[in-house]
Amino acid sequence: QELFIYTLPGKEVFADLLPKYVSSFLWQCILKVDQINMLMAVFDVTDKSSFTSAQAILTKYSSPRECCTVPTVLVGNKIDLEARRIVEFDIANSFAQKLGVTYFETSAKESIGLEAPFFHLVREYYNLYLKKIEHFQNLL
Repeated sequence: QELFIYTLPGKEVFADLLPKYVSSFLWQCILKVDQINMLMAVFDVTDKSSFTSAQAILTKYSSPRECCTVPTVLVGNKIDLEARRIVEFDIANSFAQKLGVTYFETSAKESIGLEAPFFHLVREYYNLYLKKIEHFQNLL
């Protein structure tokens, strides 16, 4: 199996530029929520607007129907900048819990917690795969 990761800009100003840099086929796939197998919304804990963008993405793509079938995580990055932190753990974690998703904190600069959200998503996706196999076996 392969895992393809597409990174999309969180800021609206860049969202308009995205179709110019992504092939039309890929862009059509990205626009279809049913093509999303896993979702990771990442924000900067030192930037409130970054958190607001991540909230908007999760709210848009994590409807109750998708939450049950699309493994999703919220990730707060740049935790190494504690003195500049604006979005507190409790706020982000509370938002994630309301949507039924798991919250992680990372520091890309210090290589802290980077693997955990990916492992979580892959594990959840694999569990869904096993459930689908079991469902089809029960149909026989």
